[in-house]
Amino acid sequence: MKQKLKVLLINRKEQISSRNATIVNILESLKLEYEVEELWILNDSGKKFSINEVESNEFNYKFFEDYKTKSILKILKKENPDLLFVTNDYEYIVRAFVISAKFLQIPTVLSLQSGFNEYFEREIEIKNRINIILKRGRFILKKYTLLLKAYYETKHNFLKISKIFFQDMFKPFFYPELAGRYGCDLILVINQEMKDMLKNFKIKSQIIVTGDPLMDSIYDNISKYKKKERMELPQKIVFMTTSTVEHGFWTEKMWSETITQTILQIKKEFGNKTELVLKIHPRSERKKDYEKILNKINIQIPILQEENLLDVVNEADLVISYAESWGLWEVLFLKKPIIIVNLFNYKIEKMPFVKEGMAYELKKISELKKIIKKIYDDEKLDKVENLIEKYLFKFDNKSSERSVLAIMKLVENFKEKQYT
Repeated sequence: MKQKLKVLLINRKEQISSRNATIVNILESLKLEYEVEELWILNDSGKKFSINEVESNEFNYKFFEDYKTKSILKILKKENPDLLFVTNDYEYIVRAFVISAKFLQIPTVLSLQSGFNEYFEREIEIKNRINIILKRGRFILKKYTLLLKAYYETKHNFLKISKIFFQDMFKPFFYPELAGRYGCDLILVINQEMKDMLKNFKIKSQIIVTGDPLMDSIYDNISKYKKKERMELPQKIVFMTTSTVEHGFWTEKMWSETITQTILQIKKEFGNKTELVLKIHPRSERKKDYEKILNKINIQIPILQEENLLDVVNEADLVISYAESWGLWEVLFLKKPIIIVNLFNYKIEKMPFVKEGMAYELKKISELKKIIKKIYDDEKLDKVENLIEKYLFKFDNKSSERSVLAIMKLVENFKEKQYT
């Protein structure tokens, strides 16, 4: 008979309509070993959100405000989980859960298993940080009071709390946000480079390299797709967006101008001869924002969000994006050419697919057709195998399995400590 394992997960309300596939894959693998009860606590991120977006989802969740308390310690005592699982540890409410769980000797796991290094070290420009604070200062302060209360309830003394407070007030303006430094017992990372970075910062947590469990699903499905014959010019272009504004890497102006100019140029060069669709991020973006842009330029094209990315990309002859998007791995696995639009001199270090020679950079939107012609005369896609070890560790359908083994060992170690 399987042991019971109650897993508590912290997430944002607006992302729950499309749960983090990496975490879902790990949970499904955990269910092979335990009788898993999962509970998602959804917190407010300050963005507009419709409750209808979550009512159709069949999973166990509660809204943070439903507990009618500001005490994270009380929530954890009420739910009594066997494991706390988070996907970042720097948001104030998540930090509060982590330190409270550690106080109650509940094992904590942090997943840094998808995305490039900015998920670990978020280098947000100072002016963007200031804009965020000006727009959402009251909301941020409200969340920070939860963290201060958590420090107080977990017996941190006044001098320690004061030191943490002053660090939190000044560090965001001078240092990148560093994931992994807030004391989770186990950190699951995507590749060796990230593990080495964490160790260089003297982070004491146990760190296990697993790869990205999201890639397990892709591994299973990629063989189903047949290679599409390349036409003289693209008959279908997928414009794949990413949440650069939401994560503080771009300004809204950079985003809106990139979207507007790219769509207008594609229509100018190809008209209705080429089908164009927008594929936006399934969790972090809103269709309404793109509808406003399309209405403003008087162009109507499909906006896809929840649709399976592999299905969408498989029908394309070309994929256009900007900055970086983790979904571009799926594009590469399907051997589709990629153009990265860079109209604002975004650093090449922040565009790994361009940096590694796997995508074409477009700096002047007027040169779009010239770049497309170059694509059809060139081949970059044979290099993809060389990137897997560097960025993904392994592409072998076993990332979830490696994650579960590490979690099982952590849980068992905590149980042994409780009985000794």
